[in-house]
Amino acid sequence: MAAIKAFVQWFPLSRLATANGWLLACGGLGAFSTSLPAEAALHYTDWRGLFAGIAVLSLLAAGFIFFVVPDRPLGEAREGWRELLAGVGTVFGTGLFWRMSLVAMVVQGTFLSVQTLWISPWLRDVAGYESTGGMLAAVAVAMIVGFGVSGSLSDRLARGGIDHLKVLKATYIVSIGMFALIAAGVTVAAPLIWVVYGVSSATSVTLSYPILSMRFPAGLAGRVNTANNMLVFVWAFVSQWGIGAVIGLWPAQEGGHYALAGYQAALGLCLLLQIGAFIVLLAQRK
Repeated sequence: MAAIKAFVQWFPLSRLATANGWLLACGGLGAFSTSLPAEAALHYTDWRGLFAGIAVLSLLAAGFIFFVVPDRPLGEAREGWRELLAGVGTVFGTGLFWRMSLVAMVVQGTFLSVQTLWISPWLRDVAGYESTGGMLAAVAVAMIVGFGVSGSLSDRLARGGIDHLKVLKATYIVSIGMFALIAAGVTVAAPLIWVVYGVSSATSVTLSYPILSMRFPAGLAGRVNTANNMLVFVWAFVSQWGIGAVIGLWPAQEGGHYALAGYQAALGLCLLLQIGAFIVLLAQRK
C-alpha cells in the first residue's frame, strides 16, 4: 500500500495501472515461491530454515527500500490524527468507493482464499490430482502474467478511448465465469480453467487500485487503497474459514477427502455473493 501511494506521487495518472501491475507481479513471485521452489528447498533444509531465509531476505529488501528509494513529499501540510481519521471517514462515506470495493472484496478476496488454501484440496478431492505442486506453480505464473501485462495493456487501451473501468468489468465477468465452473465441479480442462481464473483475477486486482487513485484526491490515495485492500484481506480470511465451515457440513469421504456437494455448496455461495456485488458495480458508468 505504501508503494501504491508512492506511485501516485511519482507517476502520472495515465501510468498508474502499469506501475501497480509490475509491483503486484513482483509480489506474485512470492506466491510462486511457495509452490515448486519451496518444495525443492525442503530437500536441503526444514521449515525453520526456510522461514529464517525468508526473514533475512525481507530484512535486506526493507533496508534497500529505506536507504536507496527516494522520497517525494507532495508539499502538503502534515495532517494530525483528527484530519487523518476524517479522511478515512470520507473514503468509507463515498458511494463510489463501495461500488468498487464490494466487488473487489468478494471477487479478489475469494480468489486469495482459494489460491492460498482451497485449490489443493479441490484438485485432490474434485479433480483427482495426486500431486498439486505443478498446478499451484501454473496458477502462480498465470497470476504473475496477469499482474504484469494487464496494467500496461489497460493503460494503452485507456489512451485509445477504452477506460480502465470497462476493462475491469470485462475481467470480472471472466473471473466470475471461471469461478462458476470451479464451483460447479467442472474438471474437463481443469488446468485451463484455473490458469484463466488466475490471469483474470490478477487483472482485476491490478486495475482496482489505480481506478480508485484516479477518483480521489492524491492526499487520500494511501487511505483509499488501504481501505480497499483491507476489505479484500478481511474477506479472504472470512471466506477461507467459511468455505471450510460449509464443506464440513457434509461427512468426509474415504481417505479424508471432502464431499463434492460440500465444495459446490461453499463455492456456490461465494459465487452468488460475487454476482451480487458485480451487479452493484454495473451502476458505475465511468
